[in-house]
Amino acid sequence: PNIAVNTATIFKNFAKKTPNYMDKLNIDIQQIVTIDDLILYLQNTSNQLQIPAIEICPEISNMLDEIGKQNNCLLSRMSGSGATCFGIFKTKNDAITAKQNLLEEHPNWWVEATQTI
Repeated sequence: PNIAVNTATIFKNFAKKTPNYMDKLNIDIQQIVTIDDLILYLQNTSNQLQIPAIEICPEISNMLDEIGKQNNCLLSRMSGSGATCFGIFKTKNDAITAKQNLLEEHPNWWVEATQTI
C-alpha cells in the first residue's frame, strides 16, 4: 500500500501473542510440480506475521482483499513482515490487468506485475 511498517514492532507484537510458536514447513519440494500444486500448498499455510502487521497497518487487509478479488487471482498474501502484498495469477495477462485495475482504484499504491515462473 506504499506504507512503511516497523518490522521490529511487528515481531514484538507477534512474540507477545505466540511466544512458543514454531511454524514448520512440512513439504517434500519434489511434490510441487505445477502451479496448482504450489497454490494448494500455500492455501494450507499462512504468514503468521500478517495479523500483527494488520494491527499496525489495517490497509494491508484492504490490499489483500483488493488483490484477491481481481480476475483469476489464485492467491493473495502479505510478503514477509509487511506491508508488501502480492497476488499469484493464472496468466501474465491476468496479472497485468490486475495491476491496471489496482492502480486505477488506488493510485497511491505501488503496484507491479512480473512473471517469475
